[in-house]
Amino acid sequence: MEVVSSPGASFQPPREMTVEMLLRLSDVGKSQEGFVASALCVRHDREHCGFLVAALGGGELACLLDGGAEWLQSGFNFMPDRWYYLAVTFQAGEANTKVNAYVADLSNSTPALRCVVEDRIALGIASRRPSQRRRGARR
Repeated sequence: MEVVSSPGASFQPPREMTVEMLLRLSDVGKSQEGFVASALCVRHDREHCGFLVAALGGGELACLLDGGAEWLQSGFNFMPDRWYYLAVTFQAGEANTKVNAYVADLSNSTPALRCVVEDRIALGIASRRPSQRRRGARR
């Protein structure tokens, strides 16, 4: 996936990367069906997009690396108005990306880092440009 923000400027993710952030999800809109809070996303067009860190309705941590794929859902739900440390790793393969995610609730007096996504495979390649899409790949 390549992201162009202005003429001549683009972001091409490496085949392996880690995204780290501190975040807090407010309660606004969280319970609405179809709600997506995006903490980090890139978009070339409708099909070539990546929601690298998102929270779905109910606050569930998820990611999406191909506009035609299903969300990779973690089963972990952010609680409103609490601060979290989040690290998500991406390792691109030929047609998919292996994802791992780690979360610590910083609002706890003794926050502990825990794995909430372990070696899950997401359809799509976070590091591939739209023009590099494999022939026969699902659209």
